[in-house]
Amino acid sequence: MLSAEQIEVLKSGNLNADGNNWPPIISLPEAEDFSFKIGSAVLSPNFRDQLQTSIGERVAFLLKEYKADVIEVIGHTDAEPMGKSRSTNLDHLTLAFFKTEKNIILNASDNAGLGYARALSVSNELMKVPSLEGYTILPYSAAQMILPNDEMATGFEAVSSEERRRIEIRVRRKRNEKN
Repeated sequence: MLSAEQIEVLKSGNLNADGNNWPPIISLPEAEDFSFKIGSAVLSPNFRDQLQTSIGERVAFLLKEYKADVIEVIGHTDAEPMGKSRSTNLDHLTLAFFKTEKNIILNASDNAGLGYARALSVSNELMKVPSLEGYTILPYSAAQMILPNDEMATGFEAVSSEERRRIEIRVRRKRNEKN
């Protein structure tokens, strides 16, 4: 459920200092229990429930408020390298992950793949939300490169790993469609 404060921000148009009316970004950091097990793209039960309810409601509200039709889900990771012995199944199982009811566990061998696998898991869950039916949902990975303050990582940041491990959800209009 949206808070009164969130509704006011949305009603105000969320104008930035440069005058643009950009939809707000929904940031779901691991530090706030929007979490996965380390190195995994499997949603925690709590995270899955919130995607089906309050988060899904927020996304649907923003889509309507901003007359948007695209949902972008971006997976971010920390900078910790993954083990060399890990293998990936993303090339072979990504499409099957969306097209079958089978319980497919996505595995990644690096942070770029892990961010993508996590975005796929969140996207897959959002596709089950009735109020989001018919919208385009696109999963992306930012890996470990973009910090929570929207700056590129340099390798010298004092940002906690929990803050860096997050999912961001953005809404926008398709580029080729007229309003």
